[in-house]
Amino acid sequence: MSNLKKTKKVKMNLTRLLCLILAIVMIAGMGTLGLMLLIDSISAADYEGPNYTFSSETDGDTYIAVGLMYGSGVTVGFEIKSPYGFMVGPTTITENVRAFNGLYHIESNIASVTLDYNLSKKAMTYSLTDQPERTVIGAYHLEVAHNEYDFLSIEYLMDEIGRMLPADESVVYPIPSYINGKAKVRLGHYPTKEEANAALEAYSSYFEGYTVTVVEPSRTGVSVVNPETDVILFEYDSGESLDNLGFMAYQADEFTSYIQTPADNLYEGVMTFVPQYSDAANGVKLINLLDLESYVEGVLPYEISNSWSYEVLRTFAITIRSYAIANYCKWFKTYGFDMTATTNDQVYRGRNRVTDAVVSAVETTAGMITVYDGKIISAYYSSSMGGSTIGSQYVWGSARGYLTTVYTPWERYTEYNNGIWQSEVSPNELYKTLRSKGYTDLTGPIERIDVETVEDNPDYVYSLTFTDVNGNTAKLKRSDTVRTVLSSYLKSANFKVGQGSLERTYDKVYSIEVVGEGGVVRPPEQDNESYDISGYYTDEKHLIANAYVMTGDGGPYYSEYPIAYVLTSTGRKVMMNTNVVTGVEYDDTKPFEHNGDYITIIDKEDIIDSTPVEEISETDENTETYSSITYSSARAGDGARKVYSEFDNLTIITTLETVTETITASSSENFIFAGKGWGHGVGISQYGAKDLADAGAHAEDIISIYFTDVEIIHIDDFN
Repeated sequence: MSNLKKTKKVKMNLTRLLCLILAIVMIAGMGTLGLMLLIDSISAADYEGPNYTFSSETDGDTYIAVGLMYGSGVTVGFEIKSPYGFMVGPTTITENVRAFNGLYHIESNIASVTLDYNLSKKAMTYSLTDQPERTVIGAYHLEVAHNEYDFLSIEYLMDEIGRMLPADESVVYPIPSYINGKAKVRLGHYPTKEEANAALEAYSSYFEGYTVTVVEPSRTGVSVVNPETDVILFEYDSGESLDNLGFMAYQADEFTSYIQTPADNLYEGVMTFVPQYSDAANGVKLINLLDLESYVEGVLPYEISNSWSYEVLRTFAITIRSYAIANYCKWFKTYGFDMTATTNDQVYRGRNRVTDAVVSAVETTAGMITVYDGKIISAYYSSSMGGSTIGSQYVWGSARGYLTTVYTPWERYTEYNNGIWQSEVSPNELYKTLRSKGYTDLTGPIERIDVETVEDNPDYVYSLTFTDVNGNTAKLKRSDTVRTVLSSYLKSANFKVGQGSLERTYDKVYSIEVVGEGGVVRPPEQDNESYDISGYYTDEKHLIANAYVMTGDGGPYYSEYPIAYVLTSTGRKVMMNTNVVTGVEYDDTKPFEHNGDYITIIDKEDIIDSTPVEEISETDENTETYSSITYSSARAGDGARKVYSEFDNLTIITTLETVTETITASSSENFIFAGKGWGHGVGISQYGAKDLADAGAHAEDIISIYFTDVEIIHIDDFN
């Protein structure tokens, strides 16, 4: 676990203390000043609190830099809050080094970080201005530096300069600053150099032993301002270095504090502000630097629901982590960070939705990654697939051995939002849409659409050729191009297209069973103890009253989840779905017992059937199987069938029915798009993984099903 996550009390600023003592030893004749500095620094070093300093070079942890604002999305000033203020200091984000050194505590619980420029203000929003009369915060300052020593702390300088200012002075206040790697104090703020020179003449005589100069606005500097009072709280200028100003939430009690943005999102780690002057926009770029596991926690509940079952949370903890490491520095050359916080990479919004279950899923998979052919995979995923994934070569043009077509009949996509969809568009509207996307060879309404499907998956569209009424054509090639260009009408490339009317099919899933080693789950081998399950079942689900395992090394081991699990020779297996109340008897339920050798069906107190386990391992076309119980399906329609999906460690038995329907357009000229799934279709289906987890599959099984020929290892074992 990284330094950002540790709550252990540590001694702060030991490096600064050592440097200071060495400097004192080397410099003769310091007298009282040296003694004061030594006492001040020792006091700071003895302060015990959270560790506000870390470096990937020394602690070996992995830190992820996430772009929150960049490019045309930057603003002149960005507001943040934290209950007890902020620890600020230089932050380094390079391709090889990630580090933060907390130097100074800003006590204000609200701050806006702005460009170092003359600022006007409307409401709570700052803007750049070249008009002195409109300036609320000026970018010209007086800067005070000691004549002999350039290693003095910000706290010491603030105390000294504060005592030297006239007692009745309220306009020229001291501003803590860190400029080109040195502690400074600046005084006041002025809209013009002339006004700053006038202040220099008026105040320079007060600071004996110090040099006072006028400093001008800097394109490498930022100001920290209280947006409620317009008081400057801190000044920072990195000069020619690679460092930028970073903020951590100051910790003042036993509860962890976070940085809050105007959208009320909470973030941990370091908020780094980088001045940006470009054709796109002038403003401060915002990057969140945090340790890998915290990043995974901040993505997981925004990519899937934090209320989903534990194994699907674990599945995506591993998947998110793998994608993050595989895409480390993805956007660095362009923007200076690893990944965006959007669906361009992975949706990341901090701590708001992080629950105990999310934390547990990340902790129990900490460091686990997915590897293919000796490389960490870029673990892609999308919402749902509509019954099949698609190979990456058909989507983005590049084949990857672990991103192949996988048929996923267990997906309950008809039950999910946008899992099944349709749209209608007129020939003229479709023409206008294509023209707006750059297909300017078209000159009139679309008359015909020709479809080419994917080579090994006819459900997915690989290309569309549009012909207009004038005979001109335009072609969309590759599935993701088709989906994104026609995003007004399509949710995925898994669709059919027709004109006037369309016949489409989809699969309605009634049940999913996960069994180990291609057969019905068997009781575990026991050395000297027993195994029992009892409860109730209906024609739909098992209702487990108790489930435990006695083993040779002690026990029993009761399930700690609302799901009942048992241990088998092939691993832990689920015995019920999470949406069923445990151990409840209803009028339409039948009690049962299972002692490892026999399934016993009970009618009140009388045993009416006792069947050896070995005799119920086979199923037929009209039955469903849950765990070791086989019984007739009451839900499935007349056309229901079973589909067996065989994988290395398990078999998935899906009972489903194919539904065929005709869709008619409001006009015979209009085109209809009718499809399944939502997203690019590559890698893991989020809802499909949920369906498997709910049926009893483990995270490791789910990942190995969706990604071909992969291995899950700990990152420490990765070379």
